[in-house]
Amino acid sequence: MATGTRTSKLEGLRLDAAELAHLLSLVTRDRVKVGLMREQEQIKTEIQAEEGLLNCTASVTAIRNPRRNDDERANRPRIHTSKITTYGWDESDTAVKIYITLAGVEKLPQENISVNFGNKSFDFHVRELDGKNYQLHILNLSGAIVPAESQFTVRHGKVTILLKKADKGKWDNLVPSKKKETTPKLDKDADPSQSIMNMMKQMYQDGDDEMKRTIAKAWTESREKKDQMNV
Repeated sequence: MATGTRTSKLEGLRLDAAELAHLLSLVTRDRVKVGLMREQEQIKTEIQAEEGLLNCTASVTAIRNPRRNDDERANRPRIHTSKITTYGWDESDTAVKIYITLAGVEKLPQENISVNFGNKSFDFHVRELDGKNYQLHILNLSGAIVPAESQFTVRHGKVTILLKKADKGKWDNLVPSKKKETTPKLDKDADPSQSIMNMMKQMYQDGDDEMKRTIAKAWTESREKKDQMNV
């Protein structure tokens, strides 16, 4: 029997089963109920048999045409994954919220949006949004979270990820700040004044904003003292 004919037969059996179920809900006589139930069991057996035959046919077709299946997979267009670099966030003592803007994200099926939470990380994925995939993967959060109590919501053009903090308190940064920690060395063989100046320059280049302000202030005061001595 051809696959199309078998599919039509299966659809007919399912319609018969649905009508029998409706009739059973209406009748009150036990003898009539027993007769309908026997017929119902018979139809269920036939449905299972037809479904089994259809599955076997599909499997045989796949085995006979492996190259065709491979070609179909190879011809599917590859979807580019864009890394999300722009997002907003805020926090309370108990949770952190991350705000990601993606136009049209609310139109996607639920299974196309996912977040995997770790103890100090999360991996956010959006699949097949206007022909692209999107990902935001943060590996080292500033604090530990509770994966089971973390979640995400989707609204019009926006995804909000809620990270439940394992311990109460402020993080100040979503991830630990990366500061260069260098220890400049004096050149023993160079002129002492020049060596100190080189060390200060290195500290200024490698330091954070506070360090730069401190060094700039020291340079200014040093120049002022020299000018006063030369007067």
